[in-house]
Amino acid sequence: MQDLLQPTVKRSREDRELYDNLMYRCEVLTKRVEDLETITHKAEVKQTIFDDIFKRINNLVRKFKGGEIVKNNIGYIEKK
Repeated sequence: MQDLLQPTVKRSREDRELYDNLMYRCEVLTKRVEDLETITHKAEVKQTIFDDIFKRINNLVRKFKGGEIVKNNIGYIEKK
């Protein structure tokens, strides 16, 4: 009887080891995906911050070229 059960028990143990190994790999890969998502999300947030700064600089340049800043500064100086 034991001779009949031994191969089944052996296969069951091997299957369990394979399952545990797959579960570990799955957890590792899931963590890596989460890390990548975090990194890309932060990159997107940083990108939007840089986009906002770039837009503000462009607005200031347009105002400067349009003379608004110069006119405002001259008006401020004349008041003093």
